[in-house]
Amino acid sequence: MKKGVLCVLALMTATLAGADLKLRDGTVYRNTKILRSDGTVVELFIAGFGVKKVNFSQLLPEDQAKVTAQAKADAEAAAAEARQREINRKESEAKVAARMAGVKVIALKSKKGKTYEGITSWEWEKNNAGVKINYPGGIAHLMVDDLDDASQKLLRETPPK
Repeated sequence: MKKGVLCVLALMTATLAGADLKLRDGTVYRNTKILRSDGTVVELFIAGFGVKKVNFSQLLPEDQAKVTAQAKADAEAAAAEARQREINRKESEAKVAARMAGVKVIALKSKKGKTYEGITSWEWEKNNAGVKINYPGGIAHLMVDDLDDASQKLLRETPPK
């Protein structure tokens, strides 16, 4: 509870303690926070007012420098976040690849010529008379007697997963 209250207070303080920006015509926007800047237009959040778009050229030179520095910092933060997402994605892919490296993929062939390839797991059914297989085409229930001799041998020698 205390952490939540402190976070809310910190956010309110950051919003209220925003910078004052002055325009060339003398207009002053108090307690502002720069939301976005594309070099021609600056989008500001103004406490007690809302969002306002201002032409970059209307800002005083020192305020233009503030906006430019903030835009640069935001771009660097976004780039760092993108790099971290890419690192996380690669780590996740590496974990999946490591798990799949331990999976022995087998193929079974029926006496009628149908082939079940890419089997990643299977289990015995009905007193070892049938098998349930998981393969890219889904799940299949096969009778062992319907498989060719090589497939029957493979099943008996390979432990189920």
